[in-house]
Parts: sequence; structure tokens; C-alpha cells
Amino acid sequence: MNTKIDPRIATFEVNEVYYTFSKTEKDERGEPKRVKTKRPLEISACGQKGFNYPVEDEIDKFNIDQLSCLKYKDYSLQGDFFSDEFKFVEILFRKCMGPTCKS
Repeated sequence: MNTKIDPRIATFEVNEVYYTFSKTEKDERGEPKRVKTKRPLEISACGQKGFNYPVEDEIDKFNIDQLSCLKYKDYSLQGDFFSDEFKFVEILFRKCMGPTCKS
């Protein structure tokens, strides 16, 4: 994305999501309860460092440096949905709902 989104139209967020099984809590079947933890990942303009692109002329020409990137690269991916530990990046784009939305 290369422009800020008006929150009266939609919101955009990125989270690192981590699922693991509780060692103490049980679900209704007596199985270890699956616990979900979310950590927001900050978004900022890519700039020259955030987007590793070899052709500098094209960065300026196409405004690549103004695209949205994750500010920090401190997230990780792990496992899959059926693993004991599952970590992924969640990207959410939600349409505004309610009286403060732009029509």
C-alpha cells in the first residue's frame, strides 16, 4: 500500500499470531486448551532500507520507498495449524462499520 487509509473507510493491521497448547487449562473434552497470543507489528513507509530492491532508479520512479512495510523484522513463522506450536503473520483489512464511517 502506498497511501494511508482513512479510518472512516477501513483499517489495516498486521499481527504476529502464536498458538500453543496450555499446560494447565483443558477444553470441554478434557484436552489441553489451545491458547492464542497476538502481537501487533508496526507498519511504516519502507524507505530505502525496508524494501530491498536493487534498482534505485525504479525505487524513485515508482515510489517503492513509500509503500508500507513492517517497521521491524522481529517476527517469525513456525509449524502449521496442527502443530503443537504454530506461529504466523496475520494481515487484516477491515471495512469501517458504524455511524462514524464515510458513506
